[in-house]
Amino acid sequence: MTLRARVHETSSTTGLGDYRLEGTSLGNRRFADAFGSGGSVVYFAVAEDGSAWEEVRGTFTPPDTLTRDEILDSSSGAKINWGIGNRNIFSAYSAKLMSAAPGFSASQALSLSDGRAEPHCFQHRLDTESGTSSDSCTHLETENIPDGCLLLLRQQDPGRTVTLSHGAGGAGQILLADGQDYVFADDADCILLTREGDDWIEVLRQRHDVVSKTGDTMSGALVLGAPSGGAQGDGTLNAEGVYVNGMPAVTDPNGLLQKTGDTMNGTLAINGPEAAFALSVMRPDNGPSVHLRSELSAHTDNWLGTYFSLLNDNNDEISYAQLRAWSRVTTMGAETGRLDFRARMGGLIATRLSIDGENNRIKAYMPVQVGDPAGGQQGLGSINAESLFVEGNPVLAETGSSIVGTGYLALGNGLVMQWGGIGVTDYGWITYPLSFPTNVLVVVVSAEGSGDKFYVYTVGQTVTGFWAYVRDHTGGPPGAITAVNWIAIGN
Repeated sequence: MTLRARVHETSSTTGLGDYRLEGTSLGNRRFADAFGSGGSVVYFAVAEDGSAWEEVRGTFTPPDTLTRDEILDSSSGAKINWGIGNRNIFSAYSAKLMSAAPGFSASQALSLSDGRAEPHCFQHRLDTESGTSSDSCTHLETENIPDGCLLLLRQQDPGRTVTLSHGAGGAGQILLADGQDYVFADDADCILLTREGDDWIEVLRQRHDVVSKTGDTMSGALVLGAPSGGAQGDGTLNAEGVYVNGMPAVTDPNGLLQKTGDTMNGTLAINGPEAAFALSVMRPDNGPSVHLRSELSAHTDNWLGTYFSLLNDNNDEISYAQLRAWSRVTTMGAETGRLDFRARMGGLIATRLSIDGENNRIKAYMPVQVGDPAGGQQGLGSINAESLFVEGNPVLAETGSSIVGTGYLALGNGLVMQWGGIGVTDYGWITYPLSFPTNVLVVVVSAEGSGDKFYVYTVGQTVTGFWAYVRDHTGGPPGAITAVNWIAIGN
């Protein structure tokens, strides 16, 4: 929505249709001058005698059309059915829109009536009907808050409970993000809604739950309990005292977990949507402190993994190794899976090997560390002629060569490189040592001479050879033997 000053035109449009603009008055601007290519605008239309008026949110389309998309207010409470006569049309601020904008009004108390409330500004504090101890808000009226505006709600009295009901149906219903009713549990709780047509849609919410600890008891948003006593929330943290989604996250149902001295034996069951068991060990000598951490994890995405890592005193990870296994059932009903191994050492070497059963492929990612060729040693992971394969073919494997003055090198991926030299006085045919099986990709030639400048070019390239022409600065043959060197690449 765009606002501009001193924008005024007249219109003699009749009926309930869009306005056709007919020019401005002295000292003012036309809508086309102020709003250029058009867009959403707020404007007033007032009869010349002041007998009727309407406040409108519409769209200006150059050069002279204003739509009447939403009637924000009017002298009749609805869209005016204009008779014959002139109207003054001018751009202006809307009091109704401003009252619904953040920062333009203080928070106002708003009591419920038969489960409904009628907001009229950006911030409201909801209260129960007639001060009852609890109440539910099923609908928020839309008459005073324009479409697209925001509404921030809190509760008025912490001693009274207000609930926002999700999806009650009909105009003014409230649609909450999690699909559940929202209860104001604290006077600092708040929820932000936006009006979309006849609905109120949740944008965000803020909770002010507090976790407190008194002695050995913890209470608040963190729910701890003792199932043997039949209650959750007394703060006791023991083998059966931590819950995830209503289920005990750590259990020892048969009492098998036993500790004798520094040794723990038995079976530990770990539940929850993402369960993990971690063990940290610190080296016992007096050297630099290093921690070994081992973790076994399970997740609802049907994977099971183990993770080993080495950490320093600052809990910085020095190196790690991870193994994960996935399993799932395809849409065709077949069982499939994937195995993934990853490792890193000191931030320098990272390796990943993935075996994908569903797509029948293996992926490997690893760096190459080349050793000391001069010493005759190939380092860990060094590439040699037989070590790199693509789709079963050795990429760098040599399939043929003649390493001489005029020679060639053929590689396993089909690429052939050839080179040589010849003496030419005018032009000469150059035959490749090896015919290219398919194509000549590129030929590069150069000429060696003294005195005058020389240049060389090729003609009639084929898979078996090409013509080389030598010329001096006059464009003619140099008259003496000139050395021509060449390189050709093909497949």
